[in-house]
Amino acid sequence: MKIEVFTGEDGAELISTFTVQGIDEISESELLKKENVTKPRVTLSFELTRTGLLQLNKAEAKVDETYTVEVTPPANKTSKKAASKQSNETDSESANTTDSDNTTAAPKPAPEKILKKRSIPYSLNRIDRVNHGSLPFMTREAIQKSKDRLRWYERKDEERTRTDKAKNDFESVIYAMREWLTDNGDKHRHYLGADPAEAEEQMLAKLSESEEWLLDGEGEHATYVEYTEKYNDLNGIFSQLKMRKDEH
Repeated sequence: MKIEVFTGEDGAELISTFTVQGIDEISESELLKKENVTKPRVTLSFELTRTGLLQLNKAEAKVDETYTVEVTPPANKTSKKAASKQSNETDSESANTTDSDNTTAAPKPAPEKILKKRSIPYSLNRIDRVNHGSLPFMTREAIQKSKDRLRWYERKDEERTRTDKAKNDFESVIYAMREWLTDNGDKHRHYLGADPAEAEEQMLAKLSESEEWLLDGEGEHATYVEYTEKYNDLNGIFSQLKMRKDEH
């Protein structure tokens, strides 16, 4: 990968060329041959030195991998009342039979497959630089203009980093809440309100809707504000459930 740096009033004078090594090796790796892995995205970090030269300090490539995990839904117990007892078989033992003797567990639900995504970073440490001709003297105004341009790129990078974090936080609370609902089974159902089964079904549906929005809908390219609003909404519900559990 080559990055060319130009200068001059019309930006036509080539002064430096940076060559980042290692991207081809990443693209040809076994991981990148999978259909569920994206192409590498390269992030570059530049710095303007005191002499007015642009320096490439860091290069990093990232790939996103989508994979599936199996989650077992909670098993529902069904109560089976004993059939009417025949009078000639009634004795003291049958009269003292408890409800637990008449309760049978439903078949264990089949595991569900859930999509997840993770980012895998690769450091690109082999960076070569070639200077072309003599470097022109940069005026104070030109240096300031270059610094302003670098600050603009830094703000864009910071915004992208903040957005990526908000996206990951939203994705994490989806998986954490689903795991809490499914792994706790009947232990948490009384915290869900008057109709636990209906409440749980609604929450699982909301989680599925959020995950679909995140992976297959508008969420793939949403803004920091959108991710944050959805995270706060879902995490607020999750926090209330956990707080009810702690109170008991």
